[in-house]
Amino acid sequence: MFRPESLRVEWISLALQTVTSKHRDLRRISVDAPYYLSHLRVGDDFRQAIGEAVVEEWLDLDRILVHLWESFTIRTDVIWKRGEQEQEQGLGNHIGCLLPEMVKRGAVTII
Repeated sequence: MFRPESLRVEWISLALQTVTSKHRDLRRISVDAPYYLSHLRVGDDFRQAIGEAVVEEWLDLDRILVHLWESFTIRTDVIWKRGEQEQEQGLGNHIGCLLPEMVKRGAVTII
């Protein structure tokens, strides 16, 4: 379970790069979606709103998660604590922008 306090996720990628075939019991990775994501609109300004460096960190994480899914069948959950007015569709779009290959392959579940 990873709980980033900001949109920065480089530390998660670094931790996951240590996973090897010896970690046979690892079947699921969970990431708490930063609350900040629910306040952003997906669109042309999304990358600018969160910053190019942050987007690149998420895309790196996406590549690592895809590798873990393909190599070890490790699934990923993104946990989202919605507020009353937030819509699940909004976060799904955000996760699709930040973890595009995982979403495309159906290897991530939004909870």
